[in-house]
Amino acid sequence: MKTCHSAGYFKQLILFLLLSLMTVFVFSGNALALTGNKINSCSDCHGERLTGDVRPVDWGYRNISTGGVVGNHRTHMANGAPVTSCDNCHVKNTTFGHRDGKISFRADINASPAATTYLKAGGLGFVNQTSNPVMTNANCSNVNCHFEKTSPAWGSSKTITNCDTCHSTLASAAHGKHLAKYGTDINVSCVKCHPNHNSEAEPFQHATSAGRVARGITVNFTYTGSNYKYLPSQIALGVSIPGTCSNLYCHSDGSTTTAPFTATHDPNWAEVGTITCKSCHNSTLASGAAISTGKHTQHINNDTVLGSNLSCVECHANTVDSETSISAAGEASHVNTFKDFSGAKAGKNKAACTAAYCHSDGKGGAGTTVSWSTGPALDCKGCHGGGTSQAGEPVYTSTAPGTLKTNNHPKHVGTTGANATCQNCHSTTMSGTALSASGNHLNKSINVIQGGT
Repeated sequence: MKTCHSAGYFKQLILFLLLSLMTVFVFSGNALALTGNKINSCSDCHGERLTGDVRPVDWGYRNISTGGVVGNHRTHMANGAPVTSCDNCHVKNTTFGHRDGKISFRADINASPAATTYLKAGGLGFVNQTSNPVMTNANCSNVNCHFEKTSPAWGSSKTITNCDTCHSTLASAAHGKHLAKYGTDINVSCVKCHPNHNSEAEPFQHATSAGRVARGITVNFTYTGSNYKYLPSQIALGVSIPGTCSNLYCHSDGSTTTAPFTATHDPNWAEVGTITCKSCHNSTLASGAAISTGKHTQHINNDTVLGSNLSCVECHANTVDSETSISAAGEASHVNTFKDFSGAKAGKNKAACTAAYCHSDGKGGAGTTVSWSTGPALDCKGCHGGGTSQAGEPVYTSTAPGTLKTNNHPKHVGTTGANATCQNCHSTTMSGTALSASGNHLNKSINVIQGGT
């Protein structure tokens, strides 16, 4: 019978010790990248040794095989982030002297202007390391990268996070005005002015804390003059300087749907309730800043030819309900790049308004083809005259008496002196050689004074 002092027993014991020692070195080599028996890089403990990625591996639990820990480091740090990016949240971890069993946090996480804290750490500024961390109160408070909202618990799935997590309340400056127009679903409304981060591979990379201490405002147009102190705490302190928007369609004069855009006024983000029609594209003659793009002048500032100046609602009834007010229905379509011609005086062809009554011959026939952008100024002969007309009197071939186009104008006007004869029968429309201010010219009625004057 063998005893514990026999040679076979010692051989087995020595073999066991050798195998154990080899196992220790194998695991140590994989985990620590030993070079001269020293830890050589942050990635040897926290990240991936083979790739040199310093970002801790996010895992649902403390995984000693992968080095994974409970957290969201990889949604806060971009691939290739330098070691110094750790310092945005933690206390100087770029030296190996931090191995004290604590996870320490900056008092001003990510250099946020408001008083910040990692709630689990409380006033201590650190939490003890443990292989089985409890994530109760593992939230950041008042940090700039979460728009000063309380963040989701550290280690939560990023699928529970959306735009509302940080931006559920946007009451600053003109946000309310814009959300009222485009809807309160900010996941849809925000893309009108800002990049669609939801379509990006990493939707929250625009706010990731590491390496993004300086906050910017990314928009789809030109925004200048802001000091970017737009966080709620900065607005409350009154130190935020709003910027000015320019080169965007929705505040342009509407003359083109592609950049570059022009406007009569570049709005400042703080101008809430002061933007009017003339702020972007001018307005009526009465506003003191008459719109002049295209042929607007000939329609709103031309009463000697028209008899009365036209109002906005007469050609754009689907958009406005007065000279100074966008209608409720028009709010949705006002800046959709489509020029909506509608109303009592509107033609349906934006290139040539020949279908509109005001450019007809007054008897159901189209007048001269007109263009919104080119062409000579029209006189009386432009719509119901033409041919041998002297002053705009109709000269079309007469049909049978009593029919729509019975025409004896040439017999009454003659071939000479026509400039002074229209008022003899149409004195409520004409005054001498000019249209009167009665507004009768385009009222769709044939105003005749029986027996003349």
